Amino acid sequence: MLLKPKAKEVRRSTKSNPDSTGGPAKAATGGDIGEKSYDTYLDESFSGDAEEIEGTEILSEQSDLVESAMEPQTVDSWEKLPSGGEYLDPDDSGTIWYLDTGGVHWFQNADESWTQYFNE
Repeated sequence: MLLKPKAKEVRRSTKSNPDSTGGPAKAATGGDIGEKSYDTYLDESFSGDAEEIEGTEILSEQSDLVESAMEPQTVDSWEKLPSGGEYLDPDDSGTIWYLDTGGVHWFQNADESWTQYFNE
């Protein structure tokens, strides 16, 4: 018959813990437990949320800029068109077109202003 081995006796040290100061227990943050109120804890723990909200506002402003950049721009005359492009032959309806070096097409309006064309 097999016998279960006896549990070894665990000896506990009577020496004090060298990390122990004899004072109140320390929290993981290094502060005394009970030193901070729950509200203070929440304020410290969630203070980064304000930065995230501010960052979201910045992203919102940037996306507004991108959206406005995607809106067609109009210039007063041919002199304000981006340089280096080329004029294209008028289309079937007589509209005069300009192709800038960035690949953006511009069309001439009745008042001789020019507007970017985006095919959406």
